[in-house]
Amino acid sequence: MNFETQSQLVEIEENIPINPSETEKELRELLEVTSDLKTRSTISSLIGYTLVTQAKFTPAKDIYFEIYDTAIKNNYIELEADALNGLAMIETEFGEFQKAEIHSKNALKIYQNLEMKEKEAKIANLLGVLFFYQHKFDESLKYLNIVPDLLKNQKQNFHIELQTLANLGLVYSAKGELTRAKDIFTKALQMAQDHHYLHWACIIASNLADTEISLGNIREAEILFLKGLKIAHDTKDLRSQALISVGYAHYSIEMGNLTRANDLLSTALDIYKNIDDPIGFISALYRNAQYWMIKGQLIRARDDLNHALHIIENAKLNESLLDILILLAEVEQGLGNTNKAYQFLNNAEEFSRNQEVPLAHAQILILRAKFSMEKGNFNESEFLLKEAEFLAKAHSDYDLHATCHLLLARSYLIQIFNFPEKLHDKNQKYYRDKAIEEVDLVIKLSQEGNLKIVGLQSLIIRGILFAIEGDKEAAITVITQALEASHSIGLIFQEQSAKDTLSLVQAKSDQQNIPLDVDIILFQVVIEKLKYISYSYGDSPISQTDFEDVSLVVFKIDEKVGPMIIEAVNLDVSDPQKQSQILHSGSLISITLGQGQQYHQGLFGPLPFGIDSTYALVFAQTIADQTQKEKRNHGRAYFLFSLVYPKKMNMMFYERSRLNNIFMNQLKNIHEAAEITPAFLNNILKNVTEELMT
Repeated sequence: MNFETQSQLVEIEENIPINPSETEKELRELLEVTSDLKTRSTISSLIGYTLVTQAKFTPAKDIYFEIYDTAIKNNYIELEADALNGLAMIETEFGEFQKAEIHSKNALKIYQNLEMKEKEAKIANLLGVLFFYQHKFDESLKYLNIVPDLLKNQKQNFHIELQTLANLGLVYSAKGELTRAKDIFTKALQMAQDHHYLHWACIIASNLADTEISLGNIREAEILFLKGLKIAHDTKDLRSQALISVGYAHYSIEMGNLTRANDLLSTALDIYKNIDDPIGFISALYRNAQYWMIKGQLIRARDDLNHALHIIENAKLNESLLDILILLAEVEQGLGNTNKAYQFLNNAEEFSRNQEVPLAHAQILILRAKFSMEKGNFNESEFLLKEAEFLAKAHSDYDLHATCHLLLARSYLIQIFNFPEKLHDKNQKYYRDKAIEEVDLVIKLSQEGNLKIVGLQSLIIRGILFAIEGDKEAAITVITQALEASHSIGLIFQEQSAKDTLSLVQAKSDQQNIPLDVDIILFQVVIEKLKYISYSYGDSPISQTDFEDVSLVVFKIDEKVGPMIIEAVNLDVSDPQKQSQILHSGSLISITLGQGQQYHQGLFGPLPFGIDSTYALVFAQTIADQTQKEKRNHGRAYFLFSLVYPKKMNMMFYERSRLNNIFMNQLKNIHEAAEITPAFLNNILKNVTEELMT
């Protein structure tokens, strides 16, 4: 290879991370006018790298195999290492870690013998990634940390430095050293922007956003997602746009914004259908399945997961296979297909052992424990959770560790709740104390592992448990702490949860005549909250029939006689016994909201409604009422619009803002209580069900 061609290729190689598609065209044009075999192989190697950068792994793999054969036949030692390096990159992406390690280390030996420090640094970086994917973080750091030394006295290569920084950030984030990870990602993002590595800027912005979320910096995370999306859009980088859309969608689900999550996931899926990026496509399908699980559409979730499984099998990937199998098991269990669920679990277990992924085994144990708990096999569930806890603790996975303790707390509380009339029986104290012990451990773990969201949720749960034990002051202190922290970091969903819980806790102490009823509600609420934190997004299918069971009942709070049923649609209130149950539920709701004395307004709940395992979301508002004679109320009365639905639909009301908007838009059209008619309520109910079904 002459000096001119060599210089040209060096310049082209530097542009690959900046514009891989254009660089690929340039290299193919150069290949057409090159006859020398060794030079052609060098150009082909660079074309392979452009393809890997664009996630076109199949054609890249073919090129690297061809280069390897040529190198062996002609004793092109450096090109042999280049081919092994290229194959190792692809194998790492596909989760073929053993092959990738062998090829990487063989390439590393060749580069060391040839004293090619820059290429040695590239392989060291790749080995760092390889061990990161296998959760071997110390081994990963060993290789990543030698890269700077290898690059000393070399021509500065910003791309290798950038990749190494980004990978170090991932490792430290996984190890729970979030502040250190944030600093590294911030430095890497600035470097990527300064040197116009905009594809990498998108990836790093997304990773930094995830780190900010873990640190509880919610607003900062959203700014980063939007920044990454703008860069991807401006540079027409579809792959990055899809990747960030998936991450932003997951964030949106956690924040309770399902509409935005759906739009982002639809965008990502449309992109992945038209580009060659099977790994990204699988990730998008996985998140979309979680979205459908929230909506109670388990069959649609299963379809997405089976599609992902099909891609994995066709592309011979290992990437995300465990996650897909585990979620498929949970979906099938929710659909009542226990045999299929365990078949997927067994496949996941076999894969985790073959790949030596102990944390995957912990995830499987946790899911088996959930199945056992739902069947009432609490001893078996506890045994499985303690085994999973041991693995999570041994591998410093705070998230899984916390999940085990939350599920143990839920198990103990369910065992108490099986006998609600004996909630305060001395014989139940053992389970209450054990549940409290588990929640306290989660609060401690959340502080150690920077699990901000889990920590805030656990504080709310701890507050409820204080209230059940009769310690109102401690309960209010802890829940207020969670409320203020949620507000300060922009967690609107958690903030509202804390507000609702605070009202309920205050109601318990203010109503000494029915403390057991309030305690039963508190137990139901805390068990549901534990399920929300520690379970997947949904675990039972929701059908059209379930929507037909949604009803709307309106209570008016009379200061002398309490709540009165003003109107109801899709709910039979003619039966005296059922009417009594509904009025009792209305009383408990009004107590929770201060019996009209404080006139809390807006959307509250969900709260147990007390009939046939139903829940209610309540929109409270004062409305002009000609029958209202109390002077202090200025001719207005306090009304509770209670949307009653089956318990299993709880997760469908995750996005409270949409429901709140429906009530606000409808109620602004009435001027007095007399306009609350069956036709008016049916219109609200129609709007709610249509909104939920989209």
